[in-house]
Amino acid sequence: MSIRLQNCLAAGATALLSLIGLAAVSFAQDADMAALIEAGKPIYDTNCASCHATNGRGDIGPSLISNGKLRNAEFVVRQITQGGDEMPGFSSSLSDEEIRAVATYVMNSWRNEYGPVP
Repeated sequence: MSIRLQNCLAAGATALLSLIGLAAVSFAQDADMAALIEAGKPIYDTNCASCHATNGRGDIGPSLISNGKLRNAEFVVRQITQGGDEMPGFSSSLSDEEIRAVATYVMNSWRNEYGPVP
């Protein structure tokens, strides 16, 4: 086998291993996001649905459906922790992980697809 062919095979093998690694990272991130969404739904139902409705359309609070403001994770977390306008803050009643879960749930429900809160 020529040196050139060996180098091509080695480069191909390295590229394949990199892709496998990226797929594994992507799968882990998807699983993490799915777990956060699953954990966030009951938190939302208990703490948020009375104002934003179970379907996100909003009653007292604004609609969360296709809401472009939700693409900013820092904004979403700040709203949940500190509140704003008529919304109370939840920093004293929810843990950091609960806030991350409910924020991820809101950011990925009702035609929002903004990914997990880091």
